[in-house]
Amino acid sequence: MQGACRYIFRSMQAIGEETGQVARAGDDVAALAQELQTHLTRNTENTEASARTLGRVADQGRGIQEEARKDQELVTSTVEAVRLVAQSTRGVAEAIEDMKGVSDHIVQITDTIRNLAKQTNLLALNASIEAARAGEHGRASPWWRRRCAPLAEASTRAAEEIGKLAASSRDLAQVAVDRMEDARVRVEATDEKAELTRQSLDRVLGAVEEVLDSLGSASRSAQEQAEAAREMTQAVQTVTERVSDQAERLRRTDAGLQEQSGAAEAIEERLQRVEKGSSSLGQTLFRLDHNPSLSLEDLRRRGTARIGVEKNDVGVFHFWRGGRVEGFDADLATALCQAMGVRPELVPVPWGNGEPGTVTGTWTAGSFEGFDFLVTTATKLPERIERVTFSDSYFESGQMVVTRRETGILRLMDLKGRAVGVTRGATNEQAARGKLKHSQIVSFPSWPEVVRALESGAVDALVIDSPVAWELVKEHPGFDALEALLTREHFGITLPRDVSWDLKELVDQVVRRERERLFRKWFPDRVR
Repeated sequence: MQGACRYIFRSMQAIGEETGQVARAGDDVAALAQELQTHLTRNTENTEASARTLGRVADQGRGIQEEARKDQELVTSTVEAVRLVAQSTRGVAEAIEDMKGVSDHIVQITDTIRNLAKQTNLLALNASIEAARAGEHGRASPWWRRRCAPLAEASTRAAEEIGKLAASSRDLAQVAVDRMEDARVRVEATDEKAELTRQSLDRVLGAVEEVLDSLGSASRSAQEQAEAAREMTQAVQTVTERVSDQAERLRRTDAGLQEQSGAAEAIEERLQRVEKGSSSLGQTLFRLDHNPSLSLEDLRRRGTARIGVEKNDVGVFHFWRGGRVEGFDADLATALCQAMGVRPELVPVPWGNGEPGTVTGTWTAGSFEGFDFLVTTATKLPERIERVTFSDSYFESGQMVVTRRETGILRLMDLKGRAVGVTRGATNEQAARGKLKHSQIVSFPSWPEVVRALESGAVDALVIDSPVAWELVKEHPGFDALEALLTREHFGITLPRDVSWDLKELVDQVVRRERERLFRKWFPDRVR
């Protein structure tokens, strides 16, 4: 009873410590949630400000788009006007070209008149000569000569004036033609530049429209993010409130457990006093009413203790090398034999299927054929206590899941529908079938076969005691262990059901003395 009370007391202390840690963790989570809420609120405000800024930029962009559209229309009108000017310029040039032709024609006519005037003068001169020859009969000719000579002279002068005007008009027309040609060339160049400007404005307008579309999308996205941030802030606020409530409840629970722990401690002290008074009586009654199959006296008389250890390696608990076994279990067995004053004989024992002479045969049939007791990571279970006696616990363990990293299994729920390897008849099979009901449980006759199945990919995961899992992950870089434990278990030394009282007491004393030392030796990187 005292051992049970001590166990309850230690359990309550552990629960109290865990509850206190959880309560403190709850406070930390609440503080972090509050800080996260502050950051989210600030982020929401920044996102909303960004959305408003994007909206203003989009409005300005639409104004720019409208101005660009007006500029495009203005440039289009300018291009059209320049084209009309070019057409008019070409028409004026053609008209001036026609005027030049008329001037050339006038010059030709003037030359004709000048020729006629010359002929008229010649004709008047000839008439004068003929009149002189005719004498009296030609006296009438001076009248004709007097009339024709001035006319010829006037025609000559008029022809000369017209010729000068026609030449001047022609020269001016040529200058006008040259200048109009230069103007035409410049207008065409201006028309090309105006067309390039119009095309550039078309591209600018298209770019502005694309920017406006992007700004619109960004503005909508920013608004959606702001809304999502507001919802997240509300959710975090709710979580913060609930975490704070849970932290307060855990603090109350921790306080209650502290009170219960004090009460259990008082009970333990009283039981210790009771035990001192009943110890001698218990020993006397045990000797009078008990005929043990294995006693400390028997072992000392024989001088040897045959201690069974499973022949398959189990992490650092035991591993066989050249017929010798080493590890946690081997060191504990050696310490037991030293306390008993006998020589240890470590016997390899197969796992078996419940038959005599095997590990499983001890708690299924109560058989210890070939050895006196077992030191081999046996889990203390109620159904096993019916046929064997367990010592105090020498190691606290739990069933853990090990996977291949490439499977992507990160949580227990990821094992749904996956193949999980276990050792037939072991506690890992019991834990897997009880906790992983949606997985495919594959049992193997021995532990090494389970490991090989995981290595080859025949199974996706395996279940094993946590310390073995630690070593397995250390030895196989491609393996990972899930943090969640399926069960919590305790290893004990397996003794016959009717072992003597003094041998059981000595075994428990050695276990309590050596377990911490051996844990630090074989698991230096682990903290209890």
